[in-house]
Amino acid sequence: DSNGNQQWQSFMGGSFSDYGRSIRQTADGGYIVAGNTFSKDIETAGNDVGGIYAARLDSSGTVLWQRAIGGSGSDFGSSIIPSDGGYILAGYSDSTDFGSDQRKGAEDIVIIKLDESGDQDWMKVIGGIGYDRTGYDNVISPAPGGGYILTAQSTSGDIADIHGSFDALVVKLNPDG
Repeated sequence: DSNGNQQWQSFMGGSFSDYGRSIRQTADGGYIVAGNTFSKDIETAGNDVGGIYAARLDSSGTVLWQRAIGGSGSDFGSSIIPSDGGYILAGYSDSTDFGSDQRKGAEDIVIIKLDESGDQDWMKVIGGIGYDRTGYDNVISPAPGGGYILTAQSTSGDIADIHGSFDALVVKLNPDG
């Protein structure tokens, strides 16, 4: 509360290692969480090595749903925001079978639109031939005039001139990714 007294706590995840990286409050007073998981017992679409983790909590901290999203490699969730009745999740992946029709390099940035129930509406993969990664938390935000703005880092000289080992990358997406 406003005096620093604990109101509730919630533990979520599966039977192995799970990491929270981002949390945002939803319009109904609940919360949405993003991170990564190595648990095999979370409802999953992939997650052979490590998956992007997303969870929805109500205003009392009760877990309404949780998901592991990814492919056969390592996938990391960095940031999540409420958007258009669902959620926009940003992270990165080295799974060659995750978003394979859009993959280009060793690691690519992934932007995933989830609906209110945590099911995937769409996914956009961004990157070039090198390593393209998001940082942790606050990497994606609503953009003025609609869509989303994303910050990341890149070694991919095929998408921009490289000035050092990793360069800052800023991407603006329309509302449909």
